[in-house]
Amino acid sequence: MTEVFGTITVKAPYSVALDAIVRFLRARKNRIKLTVPLKGTGLGLEREVNVNFLAVRGHKGERHLHDELQLTWEPSGGGPFPTFTGSLKMQALGNDTELLLSGEYQPPMGALGEAFDALIGKKIAETTGQQLLAELKAGLEADFAAVKETIEGTPRA
Repeated sequence: MTEVFGTITVKAPYSVALDAIVRFLRARKNRIKLTVPLKGTGLGLEREVNVNFLAVRGHKGERHLHDELQLTWEPSGGGPFPTFTGSLKMQALGNDTELLLSGEYQPPMGALGEAFDALIGKKIAETTGQQLLAELKAGLEADFAAVKETIEGTPRA
C-alpha cells in the first residue's frame, strides 16, 4: 500500500467551513472532477480523476474539533490505475480551518506497478491530492466571503 497525505489552510473559521464544505459538495452531488497534469510522465498531458465523497461523520449543531469525510478517487476511463481510498478531516486552526487529506492505494500489476509507483505514481497521487485540496480551499473561501459579505451588508437594528 502507498500512503498519501496533504494539508492546506483555508482562510475561513471552522464554524463556517464545516457547513460550507457540505454545501459545496451537495452542489456537486458529492463528486468533484479534477484534471491532473501529467507532464513528464509519458502518460499524456493530463488525466481526469473522479473524486467521490462517501459520508460525513459528526452531527449538525454539535461542536467538534474535527470532522471527517470519507472519499475515493479513480481516473476516468479506467486503465491500470489504482483507486485511492481515504479521508478528509477538518480542524480549527485559530481563525482558519485546516484540511487534512490522508489515504492509501494499492499499485496494480504487482512488482511492475510498485516500480512505476516508486518512480512516478506516488507523485501523481500527491499532485491529485494537492489539486483536490486547492479546489476545496477555493470553494470554501468563496463561500465564506459570500457569507461575510451578507452579514456585513445586513442593516443592524
